[in-house]
Amino acid sequence: MERRQTVLVVDDQPHIRLLMTAVLEMRGFQVIGAGDGRHALELVKSVQPDLVLLDWIMLGMGGEEFLMCLDEVDPHVPVMLITGSAEGPDRSAHPRISDFLAKPFDVWELAGRVEGLLSR
Repeated sequence: MERRQTVLVVDDQPHIRLLMTAVLEMRGFQVIGAGDGRHALELVKSVQPDLVLLDWIMLGMGGEEFLMCLDEVDPHVPVMLITGSAEGPDRSAHPRISDFLAKPFDVWELAGRVEGLLSR
């Protein structure tokens, strides 16, 4: 049996994590969730996801701090940034960000972008 690709959804809003999980599981992905960057780093260590969907602004460890720590844990996992800010951070300052999607987002666009990133 082929291993399903794993997506780590990191967002401090439980309803957003639940929505992304439901849509991505319908597309055949294994999805795990974290409510902050610290928990997400532990999951990256233990689960080794194929992709991280990262909210930028969260309580506790936010997206920027998570990215600074991520290289020590897994220097290769791609990150798709999802944030309520229309512009998001300067992606040239954060080369780990492979894609960016502003909230509110279309769930099917999210699923298509995830599929695109993971098919590379």
